[in-house]
Amino acid sequence: MCLVNLEVGVECHVGLGITKVQCGPDANIAAFNCSEGGGLPGDVVPHCQEDGGGDEAGSGTTMGSGATWDPLTFVELESTGTRVIDRAAFELILDDLSLLEADATVLRTKDDGTWFIAFAGELCEALGLERFDELAAVNGKDLSGLGAMPELYDLLQGQGTFELTIVRGGERVLQSYRLE
Repeated sequence: MCLVNLEVGVECHVGLGITKVQCGPDANIAAFNCSEGGGLPGDVVPHCQEDGGGDEAGSGTTMGSGATWDPLTFVELESTGTRVIDRAAFELILDDLSLLEADATVLRTKDDGTWFIAFAGELCEALGLERFDELAAVNGKDLSGLGAMPELYDLLQGQGTFELTIVRGGERVLQSYRLE
């Protein structure tokens, strides 16, 4: 359970002007957690949201007071259903997938090697992805197996558009993206 009145937040700068709030029982622990997640700790903010960042321990990243992260700055949904992603933000995340976890997104693999979203942060939601979505393929290339995610970098390098096939509730869904 989160000790709401005792938690503090620290601005956590993760790149491209993205600032999240890292919560913790005190400023030192919040700053340490920010650093461990690949961020650069900043100023202390008054308090975290009552959900404590949505994790069991009551600390984590949140959109509480002082946060400036807005994934809609980097992702826009067109009327056609295609999501347009800022190329610089995309390349930064592709180069360092740990930034997804700074966004509170958690990717895991099943026993069969299928990648799935264990927790969807704000960026996943902006990309049209939901908790428990399975990442099946990019441009038709299967993403199963431990080596598939590093191969994703090579597959998407220099692409202007790509399609992501996900499995949601047992059904395959095709998501379209364009980089600009």
